[in-house]
Amino acid sequence: MSKNKMTSAFAKPFFLIFCLACLMPNIALAQLRAIPSTTNTSEWLTINLTNSRSDSGSLKASSKVRWDNNNLYFQIDVQDSTRADGYSNINRDFSNIDHVVICIDSLGNAHKEDRVLPSKDDYVFIVTPQNAFGDPMITTYGYGGYEHLSLNLRQVRVTADIRNNGYQLSIALPWSILERQPMPHSFIGLSISVRDVSDGKWFYEISSTNSEPHYSPQQWENFQLLP
Repeated sequence: MSKNKMTSAFAKPFFLIFCLACLMPNIALAQLRAIPSTTNTSEWLTINLTNSRSDSGSLKASSKVRWDNNNLYFQIDVQDSTRADGYSNINRDFSNIDHVVICIDSLGNAHKEDRVLPSKDDYVFIVTPQNAFGDPMITTYGYGGYEHLSLNLRQVRVTADIRNNGYQLSIALPWSILERQPMPHSFIGLSISVRDVSDGKWFYEISSTNSEPHYSPQQWENFQLLP
């Protein structure tokens, strides 16, 4: 066989593999395993929150995530000695209280260029460690009319451990809230951000996403659900 024919013979399969790779969906940057509730949190997936919107000050946080057939679970630890609590604003203004933002793309279509704002399959949850009544609270937020205000958030279990130097949030989010049944090897898009109000006018922020805006599905990371 001539050298040119050999080169052509080897090139065809590589070209085919390249084309198939171009047609494949976004490959997950991380894998999220199903873990029993009895497992120590050290076995959960750790998602680093190190990307700052600006100077993050002394704000530090870490997050752990797992899933099972019923819920998507989060444990978020925040180090913040100057917490601002007490949300009770009927205008849904979170600019003057500390809170955590959890963004979920239920279909795992993150990184698409045409998805600058969340759509009907995307969910933005705001979680505060203490509201005006001293309890943790979760609510939805949205853009372009997709706020999912009809969701029954009473199904979501949220607990807060308030500490002198911050707080820990534990969240069990039912898959039914996201209107999907988890399937092994399927994908979800995910972003977690922690916001610390400094003076009621400006907040520090650290996030799992690499760039702004954090609310854009383009910036969320895809995770593959593994059994």
